[in-house]
Amino acid sequence: MLEGLDSGQRVAASAGGGLVVARAGAGTGKTRMLTTRIAHLVVGCGEDPASVLATTFTRKAAAEMTERAVQVGGEAVRAVQIRTIDSIAARILRRRWAEAGLPSRDFLIADEHESAAVLTETLGQLGLVQVGDEAAVTREMVRDMGRRIARWKENGLSPVDLVDGVRPRLGQADTDAAQTYPVFDAALRGRSMVEFSDLCRLAGNALEADPNVLAEEAEAVRWLLVDEAQDINLAQLRLLRLLSSHHCNLTLVGDDDQSLYSWRGSIPAFMDRAAQLFPGPAARGIISADLVTNRRCTDDLLQVANAIVDYNTRPEPKVLASGRQGKPVDVASFRDENAEAEWVASRIQELISGGTPATEIAVLARMGSVLESTARALLLRGVPHAVQSGSALWDRPEVRDVVAYLKLAVVPDLDVAFRRIAARPVRGLGPKAADAVVQWSREQDMAAHEALDMLAAQGAFRGKEGADGAVKLAAHLREIAEAASSGRSSEDLVDYVIRDIGYGDWALSQPDASRRLRTSFDSLREIAKLRPLLHEFLAELAIGGDGEERSTDGVHVGTLHGSKGLEWDHVFLVAFEEGVLPSKRALDEASNVQSTPDGDRTSAYRTDAAGGLEEERRLAHVGLTRARHGAAVTMVSQRSRNGVTRPAKPSRFIAEGGLTVPRQQFATPQARPAGFGRPATSAYAAAAPVKKKRLVW
Repeated sequence: MLEGLDSGQRVAASAGGGLVVARAGAGTGKTRMLTTRIAHLVVGCGEDPASVLATTFTRKAAAEMTERAVQVGGEAVRAVQIRTIDSIAARILRRRWAEAGLPSRDFLIADEHESAAVLTETLGQLGLVQVGDEAAVTREMVRDMGRRIARWKENGLSPVDLVDGVRPRLGQADTDAAQTYPVFDAALRGRSMVEFSDLCRLAGNALEADPNVLAEEAEAVRWLLVDEAQDINLAQLRLLRLLSSHHCNLTLVGDDDQSLYSWRGSIPAFMDRAAQLFPGPAARGIISADLVTNRRCTDDLLQVANAIVDYNTRPEPKVLASGRQGKPVDVASFRDENAEAEWVASRIQELISGGTPATEIAVLARMGSVLESTARALLLRGVPHAVQSGSALWDRPEVRDVVAYLKLAVVPDLDVAFRRIAARPVRGLGPKAADAVVQWSREQDMAAHEALDMLAAQGAFRGKEGADGAVKLAAHLREIAEAASSGRSSEDLVDYVIRDIGYGDWALSQPDASRRLRTSFDSLREIAKLRPLLHEFLAELAIGGDGEERSTDGVHVGTLHGSKGLEWDHVFLVAFEEGVLPSKRALDEASNVQSTPDGDRTSAYRTDAAGGLEEERRLAHVGLTRARHGAAVTMVSQRSRNGVTRPAKPSRFIAEGGLTVPRQQFATPQARPAGFGRPATSAYAAAAPVKKKRLVW
């Protein structure tokens, strides 16, 4: 099993017990090392596969890791649990819900929209917003408040930790959030709901609440392996400590230079601090392995990517090399985003004409909004492409509709779910009718389908369509609830909603019906087959962690965050400009941190700190290392955003990477360059009409 591994991979894959710290740079074969280690433990060392637990960042990565481990070690390895850490937390909470303080094992995980609805209602009760106000300022306040509370949860703080006299002095926005947190938490519990950011915190609470519970759960985990360890937050850290506390066999695989989630509470320099963060496994012995042989990129790309992150505070220079030469990183400068987009689109056309599949090309940016002009240029040229929204399967409207029906099978009086599906399909029940059903359900403490029947009998719905629609909906909800309680499979329940209720035909008949509808329905059925128990199916959807996926329809157009874990032959990195990459928030934070006496950016109570310039450099490093053969970096001298055109300056990362900003170029047919990867020169500018005004960067 160890044949073909390099020295770093071999050390990590074959290590014994204690703490194994594998620092795995981009493209260095960490998945192969991890899957080999899993197979080595089960097949080579005879460990019980049920005692091996591995965590990774997304559901898709977990599924891929399982299959690759089986390829190495055979079917015996399939019994190893490979899941996202939040999925593991949810499974613990199903067993230990009482110790976690949950009202029932049948809790639901609220999606972003459901959380926002409950939070809006909570803020209305506290007098912080006007109930029913749909103004943009209210929506922004709800988003900001939700972000602050989620950050506290990810840092392991409960409502008790935020009460007056316990918490430190906070700013006004955080003070309002601290007062809202316990009321919001109670409102979620009253609906048998938790947030995604609650899972690891509550699972940790359950294990710490009873030593016997901890002993039972931790004893079952003899070997714990953690992928993408650099991105875990404080709540996840506590849970991993608890699960590894008995046998103290822990493998951490990650790369501090690919840590991109400080805005979700990830821990700075996690891999370098591993022994400090996990003293129990470290006491048994520490084995360190460095994976530095890149199997993806050329050294020309890696030289630039390494140089950028070397500007960060670090104990030693970045070492990542492939031994494969290629073309230099291209750098191009334009007057505005339209010229930039035309140039990128023309280069992509040349690549495709030269034999590169469209699916092996990506256009990436720090934020999705700056990709609109590129997507438009590709569309006008007829280049097949797919703009990745960054939203998970869970967030698609059609998926949320189906899931809302199924949530009502678990919690029959769930108001946020009922309001969503009352008129989907259309059945004569408008918002006022839905509000009446919710109010009656609350006052009488009854299920939504019971309230529908009772109000219909009283003639509360206007017109025959509304009355008939209420009766039919009540029958459907009752049928789903009875089927779920009798143990019907998730696949049957999904089919009931899509087929028998008529949701699928209705959704496909809408004027704005998307081509992805059938794909969404198929995806729901596939996940339901894997998770036949309804509560596991709902949890799997909520915590899959899947953001952007690699486009299978053409050129991938997406964000740098969403590109992590993906790779293409050629990558275009657009809008390499100050205020975009690095972002304005990172620049502001850098100045704030420098002016803060203690420079403390890791306090669990801080909600405003992100990764600053260092994380922006890591984003640039990740973007460059997505490319196998060639990469191009572009910028403009003026960019329009939200209808306002402002001057733009090249990103400082261009100079930090050892690149040179060329004279301004224009994407005209005469100026079209001949080959991808060729260094940009001022020759391209000569073919375009340039005003006699010297550009000063």
